[in-house]
Amino acid sequence: MAEITRVHPVSTPTFPVNLGASAEDVIFVEIDYLAAVNAKTGPASAITACTNMLSRFGTIVYEGPLYDSNTKQLFALERCTTDTAVANFGTMTVIQAALRALGTVDSLNFSSATAIKGGPSEAKQDAIA
Repeated sequence: MAEITRVHPVSTPTFPVNLGASAEDVIFVEIDYLAAVNAKTGPASAITACTNMLSRFGTIVYEGPLYDSNTKQLFALERCTTDTAVANFGTMTVIQAALRALGTVDSLNFSSATAIKGGPSEAKQDAIA
């Protein structure tokens, strides 16, 4: 029987990323998994569950590499839902609640995971408590 061999190319995202949209249409979201997820890349695993959840809120136009000991990842969402205003962190609260509602996926517990608008900052003023 013939076999199919699949080869997946290696992708290394770099900044700046041309997102093809105006700044008003794109928000950056940093997901802190609170545990290393570099081995959680399967089709039914933790990173995929997080990506599927984020895609409900907008089109993912950038999915960054894992960093900070493989515990954090940066995403860019285009046309994020405006059920509550992004400017007052309303949508981020909804995203974080949806993230935590994932429960335990592939032995990773999302119940304390965090979503931060705009990614990390020194003052952490953009963190959702």
